[in-house]
Amino acid sequence: MSVGAVARRSIGAAVVVTAGVPFAGVTTTGAAAAAAPRISCTARANTSRPLTYTIVTIDISTKPGAKVPATVASGKSTISLQPTSPANSSGKAWLYEKISAVTRSMVALVTVRVSSHGAIGLCRTHFTPVALSG
Repeated sequence: MSVGAVARRSIGAAVVVTAGVPFAGVTTTGAAAAAAPRISCTARANTSRPLTYTIVTIDISTKPGAKVPATVASGKSTISLQPTSPANSSGKAWLYEKISAVTRSMVALVTVRVSSHGAIGLCRTHFTPVALSG
C-alpha cells in the first residue's frame, strides 16, 4: 500500500496522508458518529392554486409536540412562517400564508423543518398563486 493511500483512525481523530502530506481532522466515533435522530413529517397545501388575498393553509403531520417552523420561497423572495404552537397531541400542526397581489404566477416552495428533543425532520409542499389578470 502506498503512502498516499494510508488512512488511520483513532478515537476522536483521523489522520490521512495524501501524496506524502499529512492532514489531521477531527472525526466523531461510536454513537456520536451516528446521524441525528430523524422524525417523520408530511406537509400539504390545502390548495394548489390559491387566489390573490386568500389564505393558504399548510397542513403538517409529525411527532406530537414537535416544533414546526417553515420557509416559503418564491422567485427571489423567502419568508419565514412561525406557528403559534407546536404540533398537537395527534401530531398535527397548521401554518398560514396570506397571498398578496400576484402579478406573475410562480411556484412557492414550502419547506418545513420539524424538531423535537434533538430529532429533526424535513418535508416540503408547494402551491402556485394565480396571477391577477391585467
